Amino acid sequence: MEATSSGKRYSGRVFDAAALEQVRSVLRAHAGASRQQLSYRVCEALDWRKTDGSLKDMSCRVALLRLSREGLIELPAPRRQFEPMRAYARRTPQGEPGAPIEAALSALGTVRLEPVERRCSGLWNELIDRYHYLGYKPLPGAQLRYFAYAGWWRCLASARRPGRAPRVMSGSAGAANSASATSVRCSTTPGF
Repeated sequence: MEATSSGKRYSGRVFDAAALEQVRSVLRAHAGASRQQLSYRVCEALDWRKTDGSLKDMSCRVALLRLSREGLIELPAPRRQFEPMRAYARRTPQGEPGAPIEAALSALGTVRLEPVERRCSGLWNELIDRYHYLGYKPLPGAQLRYFAYAGWWRCLASARRPGRAPRVMSGSAGAANSASATSVRCSTTPGF
């Protein structure tokens, strides 16, 4: 927060007395709304937009929280508490381990990598949580995620950035091998 002669600056925007009164009137008019909904309404009332024309709702949420902490406005209580790094609890039959396989890659035939589609993201997360030694944690930034198939069994493969060779993650064995490795250890999980 930065003080200016005409008001205080929050998230790049100056909030003078008139702007604060606009914010308060939006909060009064939408008393039952969530904090997210309120940030949209405040952005609309103040015409607070990004260069592409969309609302600057995240900047507005930060500003509203700071205004509230300084006692200039009163926000409703958060509807839910943020739980960082909570355990991934989903368990499905598709994620149950099969018999472990230890074999030369050449003995398994053709290995194909298929990108994980959005509809299979939950299964990916479950398999990482079950079989990766670190478990599942949300990853920041862009990732490419793969399922590796050889015949009827499936492993996990992951590449952090485009252009890098995927790493094949074994199931219950917990090892990671380069996709160009000569052998693989993996738990079988039936295809879907």
